[in-house]
Amino acid sequence: MSTLLELTEMLRQREQTLLQGGGESGAERQRKLGRLPVRERLTLLLDPDRPFLELGLWAAEGMYPEWGNVPAAGVVTGLGWIEGH
Repeated sequence: MSTLLELTEMLRQREQTLLQGGGESGAERQRKLGRLPVRERLTLLLDPDRPFLELGLWAAEGMYPEWGNVPAAGVVTGLGWIEGH
């Protein structure tokens, strides 16, 4: 049986993988299409000194194995600040 600390670390590691989305190959594919990866676009859009609360990072976790899994169901949603609003 795993300890709480081990389980927490496992979740943190999986979260880091999910935050990478399609990984470097996905980011490169977006750049070839003339687009920035979504989290880079969010960095440019959102106020840098304010937090961004991502919702749905774990959506579709474990689903779509035939597609190699789809982190966050291929969608980034959240709450953030834009020009102080």
